[in-house]
Amino acid sequence: MKITILGSGKEVGRSGFMVTSDNTNILLDYGVLLKREPFFPIHVRPKDINTVVLTHAHLDHSGFIPSLFLSNSDISVLGTNPTFDLSNLLIEDMIKISGFYLPFEYADLNSMMNHSRTLQYKERHPINNMQISLYESGHIIGGSSIIVESEGKRIFYTGDINTRGSKLLRSADLDLPEIDVLIIESTYSQTEQTPREESEKNLVEFAYDVVERGGTLFIPAFSVERAQEIACVLKTCNFKYRISMDGMALKANEIMLKNPSFLRDPEVFKKIISEIEWVQGWRRRKQLVKEPGIIISPAGMLVG
Repeated sequence: MKITILGSGKEVGRSGFMVTSDNTNILLDYGVLLKREPFFPIHVRPKDINTVVLTHAHLDHSGFIPSLFLSNSDISVLGTNPTFDLSNLLIEDMIKISGFYLPFEYADLNSMMNHSRTLQYKERHPINNMQISLYESGHIIGGSSIIVESEGKRIFYTGDINTRGSKLLRSADLDLPEIDVLIIESTYSQTEQTPREESEKNLVEFAYDVVERGGTLFIPAFSVERAQEIACVLKTCNFKYRISMDGMALKANEIMLKNPSFLRDPEVFKKIISEIEWVQGWRRRKQLVKEPGIIISPAGMLVG
């Protein structure tokens, strides 16, 4: 097997790896790097790709896949059900708010979704002379790592991975067969991370300090998984004041509720998410900023 790095080598963003065996080419992720303007992975001709396998919905892994459907390609895209639901949400939003040129439109996103095929974890799927399997990554709901098998060898591509789990998600499934080549993410490998328990304790203490002085604490958070995880941390610690959630996170809530089998404890999540306020309308937003409590929202909602 041959591996071609199309993006994310020595950088965070625009992930893309092509695995080739004989005349079969499998694309593992195909994302964008969003800065002042978007940066894309190395171009590949859609006619040269047999299948795309998507690890998860974040734009740095999913955001450039619609470009493969500009010429009415018939490429299949494989992933989990929540991955496709969330990818549709995030890419659609990127197109909507984009102030820069994107080389694809809503129609190409729709074509991508029409060519999607959902897989279950550890389901072996043949692609000509190759086989792929998805393993739970623990990163976001529906997130996967990928094993590619061919020529008696195995490649394990982690995508983004969390080996510790979270309030929402189980830890990465590392019950793997013998691996010959490992492609691993290293986003935080060069930094010292504060222990999770300490971070949670600091967050709750800071929240109490702000709210009990009559303040409103704004917490900017990614709409997918991060916003919900923060809400779960606060409610698990029995935070006794109002918690509100706004923006795209509400749509992400609905997708997560529709996919309970991908959650660590779906009943706990359902209870927690029902106890927080889902903000509806500008009138309520104007009221909330004058009331003590917490508002969890995408950063754009805080300035928009």
